[in-house]
Amino acid sequence: MWLNDSAIRREGNARFLLIIEEIEKWKLVSSNGSTMLRALASSLRTRVVTICLRTFRRFESKVSSR
Repeated sequence: MWLNDSAIRREGNARFLLIIEEIEKWKLVSSNGSTMLRALASSLRTRVVTICLRTFRRFESKVSSR
């Protein structure tokens, strides 16, 4: 059971890190782009972070409920 919990945590952490990398790419694009592109990037970053945190919390709750 412990191995499964660790696997779930690793998968959640890996997804979280991939999303953070995407956010960093958007930051680079938005810092060089137009105001409209910056607004779009900001909106997408906010949505991605929200989705990511929600997913990460689900993983954490699954692990803690076992």
